[in-house]
Amino acid sequence: MKKKSSVYLIIILCICIVFSIAQAQIVDSPAVKAALAFQDPDPVDPGELVELKFNIKNDGSSTAKSTEFRIKPEYPFSLASGESEIKEVGDIPVYDPEQIETGEATVRYKLVIDSNAREGGYEIILEYRTEEGISRGNWIEFDPFTIEVGGKATTVTIEETRAVPERVAPVETGEMTLVIRNGGSGPIEDVTVTLNLETTEEIAPLRTSNEIVIPRIESGQSGEATFSFIIAPDAAVKIYKVPVVLNYTDQKNNAYEKTAEIAIVVDAVPEYVLNVEENEVYKEGQKGTLVISLSNIGVANINYATVTLNEGAFYTVLSTNTVYLGNLESDDYETAQFTIYTTDYREELPLEFTLMYKDAYNNNYQEEMTVTTKMFTGWEARKYGLSESSGGYIPIIIVIGLAGAGYWYWRKRKKTR
Repeated sequence: MKKKSSVYLIIILCICIVFSIAQAQIVDSPAVKAALAFQDPDPVDPGELVELKFNIKNDGSSTAKSTEFRIKPEYPFSLASGESEIKEVGDIPVYDPEQIETGEATVRYKLVIDSNAREGGYEIILEYRTEEGISRGNWIEFDPFTIEVGGKATTVTIEETRAVPERVAPVETGEMTLVIRNGGSGPIEDVTVTLNLETTEEIAPLRTSNEIVIPRIESGQSGEATFSFIIAPDAAVKIYKVPVVLNYTDQKNNAYEKTAEIAIVVDAVPEYVLNVEENEVYKEGQKGTLVISLSNIGVANINYATVTLNEGAFYTVLSTNTVYLGNLESDDYETAQFTIYTTDYREELPLEFTLMYKDAYNNNYQEEMTVTTKMFTGWEARKYGLSESSGGYIPIIIVIGLAGAGYWYWRKRKKTR
């Protein structure tokens, strides 16, 4: 009996020793903790990549040696290309709040969200292991972390713009339709589309407000907002950039605002007049200078203009036949001078011109036209003082004739005496 009691005493003593050793090891061991510092983006949409950052802290009583972390992604998560599920951090000393960056570390992972994932919160598991302490090389799980999927604001975009007409002239009216697409995984409501026309005085709302509300747009669907506007009569021909503001709420009543820009193209067909300003050639067989003018009578600029006087059936061009006129703004004009020789008489002399230029959007134009100038007969030219008159010789002829007649009369009378 006494022998049995001794055995029991020895067993109890061994158990106490083992328990004391284990307790001492547990007390003198690292205590690794992890917190999800952020996810980018937050929330993340299906089909996108998300980056997770975990802040690590050792709140134990000894260094966490050779520390490793392992993430266990399950649906809808998967590791991004080139990403490893195990991250080696190394030794993490005991955290000391009085010393900067002591006992702390950072672990980052990049994951891909399945494109068919529904909106909501999904749990993800992170594990760690150390050489010593309670881990002793075994993986230990932290409490699950929740990742929000769906409802990201940047998935609402202006998918398309439709202008009717595509280019609108000053004083004319037009319509602009904006197609708003909800690329998120949930519906959006009270979508307010605002054209910020305060940046320009050349465009004004006409039959609609500059603010239109779309009540609801389902996930993957689009809504439309159509604005009517008018262009000011003195508006310059150019592309006007108009800011657009989108305000809306998601199904959790979170409010969002986005800004974008659209373009309204103001354009007009160039208008001009080609005239004969001066002309020294009024009859056939005459050489002289011809001056023509090109006037811009429209609102659009005429750029890089050249005018060519082509050879005609009733005249020959003696000078260079092409003159560069340059750029003509609205209500501006330029002139060109040519020297010609007329070969035949025409009551209206047809002058054949080719005009080449570009508009404000660098489109090329080439137009053929005929400008006429009046011709006169020799008698008409003398009558209107356009050429020297041959009538100055008539008095001389008369004088000579009278002198001859007088001389003949004098000789006759002399003979009769």
